[in-house]
Amino acid sequence: MFKTLYCIKKYFLLLTVSLLAVLFCTEKSKCNLYIDDDGYVCIETTDKKRTSNIWYHTEGFSISRCVYNPCAKQLHGSHEYMDRWDISASYAETTIGGIAYNTFRVHINELLGGASPEWREEVQKALDGTGPAVYIRYDAIMYVYHGDIKWSGPYINPPPYDGRNPSELQGAEPWANPSGIATHYNRYLLIGGQKKPEIPEIVEDEPISLDEKSPLEFWTGNFSDEWDLYNESDPYSGIPSGESVTNKAKASRWWGQIA
Repeated sequence: MFKTLYCIKKYFLLLTVSLLAVLFCTEKSKCNLYIDDDGYVCIETTDKKRTSNIWYHTEGFSISRCVYNPCAKQLHGSHEYMDRWDISASYAETTIGGIAYNTFRVHINELLGGASPEWREEVQKALDGTGPAVYIRYDAIMYVYHGDIKWSGPYINPPPYDGRNPSELQGAEPWANPSGIATHYNRYLLIGGQKKPEIPEIVEDEPISLDEKSPLEFWTGNFSDEWDLYNESDPYSGIPSGESVTNKAKASRWWGQIA
C-alpha cells in the first residue's frame, strides 16, 4: 500500500511539474517566435533543467515552406525545406526554478539565401510589405545522449516527416517533463501582416506669449495641522515619523510654443 501511495504521489508530482512548466511558459511569454531588431528569428523553448545522464540536445532547425496564405498554418505542397545547424553561437539559456528557458537564433538571411527563387520571393515580399503575409515553420533537429554518447536521433519533423515529432522524441526515454519537448517543434512564424503603429500627425500651434494669457501658476505644498514642517531657524525640522501629511500641487493649463 505504501508503495502504491508513493507511486501516486510521484505521478502527481511529475504532473504538477509538467503543468507548471507549460503554464509558466504561457504566462511569462517565454515561448515566443519572432524576428528581432537585428534580423534574427528567435525561437524560444522551455525544458526541465538537465539532472540526468540521459538528456536531449537541439543541434539545428529545419525551416519549412508554408502555403502563401496568412490565414493558414499549412506546409507547402512542394515539401520544400532546409536544415540549419549553425545555431550554437546564437544560443542562450536562462534557468529559473529548475526550468531552462532557451533562445535559439537563426538569421532571416539564412532563409533567403538558401530558399528556392519562388519561396525567397514570397518571403521577401512579405518582409517589405509588397505581398501577403506568409508563415514559415521551424522544427528542431534533436538527438538523445547517454552521457557523452550520441545515443539516438535525429528526431526531426519537416516534410515529408510531418507529425513524426515531438511524439517520437517524447516516447524515446522516460523523460521527467516530456511536455517541454513540444516547444521545439511545429513553431510557425508569421512574416508580414503585422500592423505598424500609427503615429499621429503633429500639428504645431501658433506661437503664444504667456504674458497675453493668464499668468503661469505652479506651486506645491505640504500641510499639517499639528506640525511646522519646516522652520528656517531649525535645520532639523521636517516631517515627523508617523505624521499624516497632505501633499498638494497646482499648475496652470496651457499649450503651444513660448514666443
